[in-house]
Amino acid sequence: MGRVMAGEEMIAGDCDAVTGSGNAGMRHLGLAAVALCVVGVCVGTALSNGQNDGGEGIQITVAPNAIVLSSPMDSVTVHSNVLLSLVDAVAINGVTDIAVWADDRGHLVARVALAALEGVEPLELTIALSGVLTSGEVFEASDTVRVVRGKK
Repeated sequence: MGRVMAGEEMIAGDCDAVTGSGNAGMRHLGLAAVALCVVGVCVGTALSNGQNDGGEGIQITVAPNAIVLSSPMDSVTVHSNVLLSLVDAVAINGVTDIAVWADDRGHLVARVALAALEGVEPLELTIALSGVLTSGEVFEASDTVRVVRGKK
């Protein structure tokens, strides 16, 4: 019969009664545990990398996070966690004349000319990335950036 050894969390017993194969049954359990850990790490990595299949939870990050009106900066870049391969159409603040590409993880990145955006005045500006997925689902995510005049 099996027994649990306190403190060592080790299970020992007669595997023949369960599997008919001696310690082979314990080895199969060990391999199954390793397989579950590998799957868990892969899924966890995908989630921690922010990968999104286009459903709920689309997030964006705008670069730069502050627009200085007196600087020579001429565009704003939006990084997302949605796969570009799942996107049919995209716009930034309604502007469709934008550059779009995939980052090294396949996520959508879009850049718009600052001059194309309306309402770029000091204190803040909301940047909205919107579009249509290949499934027909509409998505939108937004982020707010600071807007400052800067030195003249």
